[in-house]
Amino acid sequence: MIHVERCVVCVAICALTACIGCGGAISSQTGGSSSQTGGTAPSFYAYVTYIPGGVTGKGTLMTYSEDSGQLTAIGQAISAPEACGLTVSPNNKFLYVTICMIATTPPTLPYGLIQPYAINPNTGELTAVGNGTIVNTPSSSRGFITPLVMAPNGNFAYVVNEGSSQQSVVIYSVGSDGSLTAVGNPVAFNNAGAINVSLSIAPSGNFLYVAYSGLGEVYAYAVDGGSGSLTAVPGSPFALNDGTIRGPAFQDPVALAVAPSGDYLYAPDGDGSISMYSVASGTGALTAMNYYYVNQGNDGGPMVIDSAGTQAYMQCIGSGWITAYSVNTDTGALNQTGLTKGSFDNGTGIALDPSGTYLYALWTQNPSTVGEGEVSTYSVDSSTGTLTYEGPASGTSGTWPTGIAFATEYPPQSQPNSFVAGTFAGGLLEKGGKQK
Repeated sequence: MIHVERCVVCVAICALTACIGCGGAISSQTGGSSSQTGGTAPSFYAYVTYIPGGVTGKGTLMTYSEDSGQLTAIGQAISAPEACGLTVSPNNKFLYVTICMIATTPPTLPYGLIQPYAINPNTGELTAVGNGTIVNTPSSSRGFITPLVMAPNGNFAYVVNEGSSQQSVVIYSVGSDGSLTAVGNPVAFNNAGAINVSLSIAPSGNFLYVAYSGLGEVYAYAVDGGSGSLTAVPGSPFALNDGTIRGPAFQDPVALAVAPSGDYLYAPDGDGSISMYSVASGTGALTAMNYYYVNQGNDGGPMVIDSAGTQAYMQCIGSGWITAYSVNTDTGALNQTGLTKGSFDNGTGIALDPSGTYLYALWTQNPSTVGEGEVSTYSVDSSTGTLTYEGPASGTSGTWPTGIAFATEYPPQSQPNSFVAGTFAGGLLEKGGKQK
């Protein structure tokens, strides 16, 4: 059974004249044809984990083909209980399923498991690689780990061991068959023993960032491209903006997003605000630049930025809204351009497909039990970034989706980073539904 200890509620009200976050002009969720321009989008493979309606302690991993925003199930479903995050390797050859925790008694899988799958480039179908890798988490912790984050070169991968009394970033080398081998020593970043941590890597692969929810801090590490080792950036950890620009902060970062240029880092907060940093190109050091604030009672969530760096989207995880922003690529500043109501009240993740022409949002109605939900498809207007609801992805209605990731049909073509459910600390499915 999956339980939620805390549910952040995002109220779609904004008292500011020009607000950023879960407020502003509202775009109603109505079906219709895509407003985007251009030819037919290329095909991709999509991977979705979900809990079937009315079922507890179980989960399913399904492969889809995506063509012009339509997801069509292919191949056979794979059992994936307690899955909370999906990661596709940069070369599109492997899919990694993260079992963040085990909520069932007795546990159905080992604690803190990462299971690799090889992707068939011709069919998209999956073949398990070995028996998976168990992150070193004491059994008393129930195996809290974050979903895997991979270096852009595909040679190294990182996961945070959250469950132990000493949180640390565990480093893995990636084999040619997709297998993971721990290298070096885990890098400890505090000894509070709390949970809810977000992990992100710069597009260059030179810097790794860890947002610690509850302490209001972002840890920054320089990445050695040869060994994958991490070295703390001078000045790390960096505090969230203190909120003096527009109001007090919860100081509770629930996600991280790095601009494609690598020049800016965004940290959505539990109150619906976003702290923004500039990134020093040589050192990776962060400088707080602005604080986009709504008002208390709103909540933040996962944030994705398109590959051009001009459009961004944040999901309000507790109220069923997606906020759209235009991004000034010269300054990194955000300008809210729309607010779209989702299908259900609780969000568990969003992702852009590799073309950036469709956005997929994971929704569930009831975060404390396995209730109704769906993977919603939105077309993205190429000029304005406006979202248009196209309907639920086939086969996902009446489920509780827990993760989504994309791969192309033509490896080793790279793809822009996409959010996968479970990689943000405030997510309803983080740690299999655990919240701090």
